[in-house]
Amino acid sequence: MNDASEGIIDATSARKYLDDTQFCVPGEDMTPEHLSHALFYISKKAATPTLRSMIRAAAFLATTLTVSPIIASIQHFLSSETAKSAGLNSPLQNEELKEITIKLNTTIRQWSSQQESMQQPSAPVPRSQNHHPQSFHDIVANECRSNPPTSNPTMQGADQARGRSAIKQRQLLMDPDSDHLTIKSDTSIEDLVKTFQKALDSLNTNSSPPLQIRSIFRLRNQGLVLELSDAEAAAWLREPATRLDFTTKLGGKIRLKDRQYNIVVPFFPISTDIQCTETLQRIEEDSHIQSGTISQIRWIKDPAKREKHQRVAHTIVSLTSTEAANKVISNGLYVNMECLKPCKDKREPIRCLAATQG
Repeated sequence: MNDASEGIIDATSARKYLDDTQFCVPGEDMTPEHLSHALFYISKKAATPTLRSMIRAAAFLATTLTVSPIIASIQHFLSSETAKSAGLNSPLQNEELKEITIKLNTTIRQWSSQQESMQQPSAPVPRSQNHHPQSFHDIVANECRSNPPTSNPTMQGADQARGRSAIKQRQLLMDPDSDHLTIKSDTSIEDLVKTFQKALDSLNTNSSPPLQIRSIFRLRNQGLVLELSDAEAAAWLREPATRLDFTTKLGGKIRLKDRQYNIVVPFFPISTDIQCTETLQRIEEDSHIQSGTISQIRWIKDPAKREKHQRVAHTIVSLTSTEAANKVISNGLYVNMECLKPCKDKREPIRCLAATQG
């Protein structure tokens, strides 16, 4: 408060400064309640030189509010004591004056101690702090650093993906005909388990893995998903020779279908004969993926709806291996000496597949 370089040097200049900055209501008398409200809003401000001036102004006004009641009490005390002692004799008046002097000195000492405490230098406002209030992003970031999550959502998603992949490796997709003798749409799950487990038991040899059914799930198209207890057993049954023996043991017309992994390949040359087996083999060789992994290629849009001068169109390529699908997505699919950039086929596309033809 004793800094002469400041523009606020007394209570008058302090009140004018707070009125100009709208922390006080102009024209109203300053009361402790008004000053406490002003200090509350001042405390919400960031640490700036302006805040220092506001605190200095509040200190001057606080001194005025502290001194004024003391002076008023002294005046009231003197007037009351003088009136009481007006009718007394001189010896009594001298004693009363001594008491008044003692009480007055005590009051003055109290006022002086309060004045000294108000004038003590306060701790300087740190200027190294950020002069701007924190944004919502900074507040959330600080809370996240102080309260780190107990688990990483990315790691949880990766664990779930690995779990789903492990289940798929144990599954077999069976496609029986509608006129199959023992595997029908109304056959109970218990009877299906007995039928398939009997066929698996007949394939057991010393070199075969354990063949045990874990669950059976019926699809809407009358297909069946068999989950075995081991991924090695499912891979063994997918081998061509074992596959044929397994379907033969089941009897009737039934197929063990490979799981399809679809990828979208945009800007596929329409001059390519996608129905030709040799074309699929050449694409597999050029793309360095295992032979036989491309099961089919189909156009997304009806070829009859193409434009007259259209040269490319979007396709869906179905593969039977996750390794081949991931490799093609990462490295590209080579068709007629051209590298195409495929992407994963989403179940719920953002827009209609026909609209991608532009």
